[in-house]
Amino acid sequence: MRQNAVRRKIMDNIEYVEILKTNSMTDLSMINMILSDAKIEYYIENETTLFILPPMALPRVMVLKEQSDEAIMLLKTYDL
Repeated sequence: MRQNAVRRKIMDNIEYVEILKTNSMTDLSMINMILSDAKIEYYIENETTLFILPPMALPRVMVLKEQSDEAIMLLKTYDL
């Protein structure tokens, strides 16, 4: 399931935007690797709930707003 920058979260005056939701652990592993290698600041919200409440709280990839376009382009390259 894909959603582009639909939610925002402000933490300590730093704005993060949601760039993707997924229920795939494989995708999450790839996303972690891709974004880390690209030095993109991100976190995955609800990552552990995938095991507990899979259909109710999908993990959301949250990226620093200023880096969201770059992150989206990178993930599209890998069909994520």
